[in-house]
Amino acid sequence: MGMKTARIVATAVALTIFGSGIAEAQHQKSQPSSDTKAAQTLAAKGRAALRAKRYDDAEQLLRSAQELAPSPELQVDIGRALIGLKRYVEARTLLSDLTQGGKSPAEKRAAAAAKVQLKLLEKRLPTLKLAVVGPSAGAAHVSIDGQDVDPSQEIPLDPGEHVVTADATGFYRVVRKVNATEGGHLSEEMTLAPEKVATPAKEPVPQFAAAAHPDEPKEKPDSGRGSVVPAVAAFGIGAAGIGVGIGFGLMASSDADRVKAQCDGNICPKSVENGLSSAKTKGTVSTIGFVAGGAGLAAGVVLLIARPGKGAAPPERDAFVSPWIGAGMAGARGAF
Repeated sequence: MGMKTARIVATAVALTIFGSGIAEAQHQKSQPSSDTKAAQTLAAKGRAALRAKRYDDAEQLLRSAQELAPSPELQVDIGRALIGLKRYVEARTLLSDLTQGGKSPAEKRAAAAAKVQLKLLEKRLPTLKLAVVGPSAGAAHVSIDGQDVDPSQEIPLDPGEHVVTADATGFYRVVRKVNATEGGHLSEEMTLAPEKVATPAKEPVPQFAAAAHPDEPKEKPDSGRGSVVPAVAAFGIGAAGIGVGIGFGLMASSDADRVKAQCDGNICPKSVENGLSSAKTKGTVSTIGFVAGGAGLAAGVVLLIARPGKGAAPPERDAFVSPWIGAGMAGARGAF
């Protein structure tokens, strides 16, 4: 084989290899990738869920498809799912971005579809107009559901209940709930009250101010009386003692009547010994109660009459009254 023949054979082989490579590349280009196939499957399922008004499923499926193979048509479908979920503010933002349009046919189709959805959405979108009274213009900070908003503009909302908060430096915060209905236009006025400022202490009056009346005393003597709390406490103890005396006295009298009914003069059967003992005990307690009550009332009178004035020297210890009970005796002790 000559050199010329060898060159011809080599050239033919090279062209064959090159041609097969081009054919393979074209074949691969015509076949969608695995991500594209998965995105197409997810998009088909998402659109089916959208038609069935299963908006939660539709949003998840369409967003998954958008992550694998982004397209403006999928964004329009996601916006439709958000409208179905009544997430109007989010849908409005997404569709507004698409209306900017693009050069490709797909982008132009998506922009036209987005404008149609936005026109329908504007009729359903609630809005809120706020007026903040108190702080100077632009000084108030306003948020809705924790998100900062511009109170000078009409604010779009999703349907439902929202929490509006307004505050400013030097003013009390105001929190208010509003309920936005579909297609409704709310108007709220929020008045912020200024925070209270501590009143400065008054300056002392100069000494020469009193010189015009030298005979007038600078401070009047205190003629007030002392506290009545100790006297009230003593009266309380006295009342409690009298109450005990009356109660046990009645019980002792009742027991004694029952015992006498079973006795013949001074002769009583053994079966009434317990009743007789109970009557004596209750009689003793009644006597003690009356004695303690009387002591408490007497102490209350003394404390009420003799309580010191505000200018008097404080007592070394607090006044007190305490009843005591001993074997067959009773009384009260105290200090005034």
